[in-house]
Amino acid sequence: MGFGGESSFLMICDHLILWFVQEIDSFVQEFLLVVNRLPSCISTLQSLSKRPVPADLERLREFCCVNEARFQQLRRYWLG
Repeated sequence: MGFGGESSFLMICDHLILWFVQEIDSFVQEFLLVVNRLPSCISTLQSLSKRPVPADLERLREFCCVNEARFQQLRRYWLG
């Protein structure tokens, strides 16, 4: 095998390493976005969990609708 085969092999390795580094970078960027959102999401969940549950049926329905909307908003925020 001459130098041509070795240089082709090295070029392929370089491309694979570059691709791998780009994939890792992309993963890290997405991971950091999630991590940065985490404190806000936890805080929102804690505030929702501390709300008293109404005993009156009509207020309970409203409570559930409002909380469902907040959970949907939180889910959209979490998923970006």
